[in-house]
Amino acid sequence: MVQAQPRGGGPGHPADLTAIKAYLNLTDAQVTTLYELNKSQRDASQSVMSDLRTKHQALNTAMRSGTTDVSALAQAVQAGEQKMQSIRQQYQAQAVSSLTAEQQAKLKVLSDAAALMPNVHEASMLNLISPPAGAGGPGAMAFRRGPGGPPPAAVQ
Repeated sequence: MVQAQPRGGGPGHPADLTAIKAYLNLTDAQVTTLYELNKSQRDASQSVMSDLRTKHQALNTAMRSGTTDVSALAQAVQAGEQKMQSIRQQYQAQAVSSLTAEQQAKLKVLSDAAALMPNVHEASMLNLISPPAGAGGPGAMAFRRGPGGPPPAAVQ
């Protein structure tokens, strides 16, 4: 009997990391370390996220009630978001440091390419390039057309 493979990504169902493992030549030990760091980051972020959620709700409530001075609440939300960013940066630095120098160089190339994704999406919407691999399926036509539907007919 053939069993379906787990779709991956969630707890207990690791994502299929075949492409990144091959690209960076990650060892199983490195993948385990990265998973452990991700779990540690989630654990470290949990109380901050809960606090931030409460602060966001208080800010939204104050704004809906017509309160004109929400600066203290907005500053509290901003401080929470900065704390979350600090946690992410701390764990990302640990993750990157678990890679070899060669792997870090390849990761830099990948990071530079990721910075171009908005350009790739927009060029694809204008049909200047093909959509990225995996962009097919439901909604793919909207991805190629852009948010307003098909391009306007040419004016003659």
